[in-house]
Amino acid sequence: MPALGRPNLTLLARTRAVRLRFSATTAVGVDAIGPGGPVSLSADRIVLCAGAIQSAHLLMLSGVGEEEVLRSAGVKVLMALPVGMGCSDHPEWVMPTNWAVAVDRPVLEVLLSTHDGIEIRPYTGGFVAMTGDGTAGHRDWPHIGVALMQPRARGRITLVSSDPQIPVRIEHRYDSEPADVAALRQGSALAHELCGAATRIGPAVWATSQHLCGSAPMGTDDDPRAVVDPRCRVRGIENLWVIDGSVLPSITSRGPHATIVMLGHRAAEFVQ
Repeated sequence: MPALGRPNLTLLARTRAVRLRFSATTAVGVDAIGPGGPVSLSADRIVLCAGAIQSAHLLMLSGVGEEEVLRSAGVKVLMALPVGMGCSDHPEWVMPTNWAVAVDRPVLEVLLSTHDGIEIRPYTGGFVAMTGDGTAGHRDWPHIGVALMQPRARGRITLVSSDPQIPVRIEHRYDSEPADVAALRQGSALAHELCGAATRIGPAVWATSQHLCGSAPMGTDDDPRAVVDPRCRVRGIENLWVIDGSVLPSITSRGPHATIVMLGHRAAEFVQ
């Protein structure tokens, strides 16, 4: 990786950030755990890019979040902000099929996108084939996914402990909006129709598209949902930015990867 040769870049492998340090309401450093034990880092600009789950977790561990949530987890409140209170994902109904595994053939990912935000995903090779992981003993599972790309449901990410080793609680609440459930049911019926009688389709189970976002959404000062401002700065905190899918104020209508890449390119100009 050529970037590793840059004089202004140091990569700490196998090192996990566990808490931010502050002087009053100014971020001044990060505490971490590395292979050799605790690590204390200081900086005049701190950027969180740990994703919708871990960026929210790190903020809450550091005292930035909903007051009631932080206090119940034993964390002193530094800045009351609605971290994790309205996250979004693309819920998916996954249905197993009797297709043969697509060996040495391209893997289909999306067959049909409808005007009402449904994607029909014929995973002809399953995720093993899609990722190229042919590890012995890991069976492949071809299936059909019916994903909702414009969901109304909102979930929550909450801190349950001040111990960084304890994961946050994730409540997707996929079935909290009847309209979302109805749309997925219609998409499932459409998938059965497209496959016809030649394909045996098993019962649907809820799954994630792994597109969680919006746990620290961007907004203006008068937006009660906003955790960061339009330049990705954490509201009320100096020298702290969040630049990842956490800041999307609403979920994208397709996979968010390209949007987040664009966000990173643009927001890099803000960290000056």
